[in-house]
Amino acid sequence: MASALLDRPVSIRIPAAKLQVARTDIDFRNVAPGRVRLSVTIFNVGNAASQPTTMAIQAAPLGAFVPWKDVTTLEIPPIPHMASAW
Repeated sequence: MASALLDRPVSIRIPAAKLQVARTDIDFRNVAPGRVRLSVTIFNVGNAASQPTTMAIQAAPLGAFVPWKDVTTLEIPPIPHMASAW
């Protein structure tokens, strides 16, 4: 009987974080000539807390037909998963 159980495929669901940012979650504000304040709201829509990570901010100032350029990186702390509203 034990060997029959070992022959079965086993599916284990491992909780995973899923960080999400929408365009409306990014805010740019001019704070001085040549200076911009960047605010980003990040949601963890997964079913587990996230690990610390790094987010790259890129821009294509002349439009979609030029290569994207790195602007800065942001250190993202662990984010708990969102509680269900149900």
